[in-house]
Amino acid sequence: MGAGFILTRPAEGPSERQEIRTVNPHGKILELVPYDFRTPSLAQARETFWNAEDERFLVPTFFGVGWALNLRSAPRHPLQAFLIMAFVVWRLRARRSSGRER
Repeated sequence: MGAGFILTRPAEGPSERQEIRTVNPHGKILELVPYDFRTPSLAQARETFWNAEDERFLVPTFFGVGWALNLRSAPRHPLQAFLIMAFVVWRLRARRSSGRER
């Protein structure tokens, strides 16, 4: 029965074949926003958050979409580090004060 099926089945033409597309687990969205969905590791996290060789303050994240902070480069970028710290403190204070109002 299986051999009869193979013999009577019409041959597929090149137009009927479907392309197999693979999705890259890391790259950029619209050549702007970085993403990386490879399996994360502790070494990747350390390389992202504490990389002495990379002078950039904002670096592509080691897992997910967007950017992360290279804390090792903060002394080279004091203004950016201060602004990030001020934003974090502001958000923490706003969250704490909204909890008291309830």
